[in-house]
Amino acid sequence: MQPLKQGRAHYGVVIDPSSQYAYISNIYEDTVSVIDLEKMAVVATVPTGMAPNGISFSPLPAPGNAPAEIQLEIPEGGMNMPMP
Repeated sequence: MQPLKQGRAHYGVVIDPSSQYAYISNIYEDTVSVIDLEKMAVVATVPTGMAPNGISFSPLPAPGNAPAEIQLEIPEGGMNMPMP
């Protein structure tokens, strides 16, 4: 298996409940890489706040009026979001 090139200073890794995607926080790039685990490819790079140093999923319901889930549609072929 070849190493997968994505982001610098990977710090946190979490796999979604469906086991389809891994999310990796990249401290020095202020991003989260989304990895398709079947294709072993980066399919999205999502900008975050400064220095994301961890990541997790919560089984708890969203508080107040917050949506219970966020839909992230990844176009075929992936996407890269510009850095601010």
